[in-house]
Amino acid sequence: KEAKKLFSEALKCNEKSSNLYTFIGIANEKLNMYSEAIKNHKKAIELDRSNFVAYSNLAITFSFFGEIQKAISYLLKSVEINPEYHEGIYKLGQLQLYNKNFSEGWKNFESRWFCKEYNHKKLNTNKKQIKNFNKKIKLCIWSEQGIGDQIMYGSMFYDLSKKVEKLIVKFDERLIPVFKNNFPNIKFLKNEKDISETDFDYHLPFASMGSFLRNHENDFLKNKFPYISGDINITNVIKNKYKIKNKLLVGISWSSSNAILSDRKSISLEKMLPVLSMKNLNFIDLEYKNSSKERIQLFKKHNIKILKENTIDNYHDIKGLTSLIEACDFVITCSNVNAHISGALNKKTFLLLPLGKGRLWNWSEKNDKSFWYPSINIIQQVKDDSWYEPIKKLREKLK
Repeated sequence: KEAKKLFSEALKCNEKSSNLYTFIGIANEKLNMYSEAIKNHKKAIELDRSNFVAYSNLAITFSFFGEIQKAISYLLKSVEINPEYHEGIYKLGQLQLYNKNFSEGWKNFESRWFCKEYNHKKLNTNKKQIKNFNKKIKLCIWSEQGIGDQIMYGSMFYDLSKKVEKLIVKFDERLIPVFKNNFPNIKFLKNEKDISETDFDYHLPFASMGSFLRNHENDFLKNKFPYISGDINITNVIKNKYKIKNKLLVGISWSSSNAILSDRKSISLEKMLPVLSMKNLNFIDLEYKNSSKERIQLFKKHNIKILKENTIDNYHDIKGLTSLIEACDFVITCSNVNAHISGALNKKTFLLLPLGKGRLWNWSEKNDKSFWYPSINIIQQVKDDSWYEPIKKLREKLK
């Protein structure tokens, strides 16, 4: 608000400043004033047709309304003006992937490494990134994004392992126990562990696998499910402890730990009451964080209990969390790690997604089904920042 006020004051001194309108538009977008943002970005372009940043920001604002094709056209204009504008190329890649133009999308997605906002570290190595595969190559692939993305890219491990002699995977150590039993021929290492240059010939970041393995819609049919697993003994303990005759055990999570988009992606338990109050459903907590206050408040106010398995640390013990999800009949979640775990397990899942900036590129869908995880049924907001319609639709589906 303060920034917008100052930019508006500055505009009085220079009414023809395209950049000031761009800054005001960005401030409006941060304040969720999207119509105002669009108006200011268009004014910035009117004053300076070469303002490639204004085209890019206009594109992103339109994408919040689900107008993906219009957004792509503005991004294409942005990078046409400045072919070295990597932030715009990266955003274009994300929208192309979301729009199922995979071959172009993966190519433009590579610009992420030249963007200031993309702060993931590269593998420290003198070896080259792989360009072509053959069965004599030893390949190291390494993670670059959050744990949910790492699970999603894990759907390509099997295909990749068939193209090389030896595959080494470096990623979050919490994931090693849920992957290693499903891929005995792959060597898994935690991110923090150093790897000798003699152990591999080439390397590849996780997201770059897509350009080799997922260039068409049919390529996603190659995914083999489930490709992660928990501990069957823990799963059986959970079932024996919480399964009740004539009731379904439902895993539930309602918040996202994403620092930037948490408010957009998360849902309050109050807004989920139409579902939480349904009979014959027993809910069990899958939350990453300590949710005891929210659960206690829900019980005191509405006499609705969400079960909690205290022997499992949902944040640190991903194998335990995976075992817990395996015990559930189905899962209800917002866009977070649980969606990826549940999808990788091929567990029936209802994913509640926001409209606008909280919906990420990887939740591309067809007939309300996720491309990456066909067991996930996507239910998106109809109106920005309103969960009324998705919750209503979910309740009807559950009935």
